[in-house]
Amino acid sequence: MRAQTNPLHPALLRLEADVIEAAPLDAVLNTHPKSGFTCTISEGDIRAAKLLATRNFTPVRRTVEGGWQGDPSAALPQLSYGTLAERPDLTKAWLAAHRQHYFSTHAANPPAALAAHSWDEVFLGKDFSPESAFYILDKNGIAAFSSLRKTAARWELAWFGTVPDSHSAFARLNTGLIAQETAFMAANGISEVLGEFDSTNPDAMWRVKHSAPTCATVFQTYHLKR
Repeated sequence: MRAQTNPLHPALLRLEADVIEAAPLDAVLNTHPKSGFTCTISEGDIRAAKLLATRNFTPVRRTVEGGWQGDPSAALPQLSYGTLAERPDLTKAWLAAHRQHYFSTHAANPPAALAAHSWDEVFLGKDFSPESAFYILDKNGIAAFSSLRKTAARWELAWFGTVPDSHSAFARLNTGLIAQETAFMAANGISEVLGEFDSTNPDAMWRVKHSAPTCATVFQTYHLKR
């Protein structure tokens, strides 16, 4: 069992273990008596969940991971939309929407400023492609955003959401994003992407209900605050 630092969320050490056992857990907690911890386990691991509860860990989010095929039947509502390849002038606002969304969904453990990286570098990393970075506009500017990203192994559905979170038209906006993503997948021969859907994100929970991921694995994340 190991306790790893987390540069994005330094307030909580990341507890990593193949199996959660009482003695190794207590040893790690005693080694860092003033530190908080975050620990993610399979939702079906009831024994580990009970053990964490006895050490005052509390559940903060539920995450669903699995393959996502989009929704070929999704019709794009009458919206102003496109990609950053077509509108590079919107990149700054697109990034600002990501930052706002990231802080909102991590309210239980706010991210700290990164010493070695800027937020732009986080969201415009090596896997960023303006052709698969989507936006929707309303009268206030960026109303929704998402991107598909190619990793070494496969394509992934990256950060997505509406601005503000739980936008009054978030279902309509998400339908628009899904239509763009699915069209890109079809045009590029992508049958499935890896998706991660976090219970702290209302847009993600809407997607799980609307077009659930296949072969999904469910995780529960716990925090110990000190």
